Amino acid sequence: MLIVAAIIVDHLSKPSKLLCAQRSAPPDLDGMWEFPGGKQEIGEAPVEALRREIYEELGVEITVGSVFPKSTLSNGIYEDWPLPNKKDMRLWFATIKNGEADPLPLQDHHQLVWKNFNEALELPWLMGDVPIILALAQQFRN
Repeated sequence: MLIVAAIIVDHLSKPSKLLCAQRSAPPDLDGMWEFPGGKQEIGEAPVEALRREIYEELGVEITVGSVFPKSTLSNGIYEDWPLPNKKDMRLWFATIKNGEADPLPLQDHHQLVWKNFNEALELPWLMGDVPIILALAQQFRN
């Protein structure tokens, strides 16, 4: 089962800020920060799953950009990010579609905040998301 998540940014072409989501559930993850997303369901395409999960969690539609892989193999296949629960997570850059209201923490989140990539490093991220936020901060130094 693939976990899908969005790196929601202010601009796809030249991102300077990203949306960070603070977990409210389950209790052992309460207060930790993550990239919003969830599980791909059987028969669902990964990008379809991403759009569904973001709409369920934040109440907004997104424009999906490129994948942010752990690495790209020589044959062009993306290597997904491994998670501590032995699942893999695939992330895409995304923006909130024009005309949409601001995202809301509708499901499993206390709050959402926009941070530049360096500011985001200061938040206590879920263990599986730490290497991702470090890679993002290195790529998009503010």
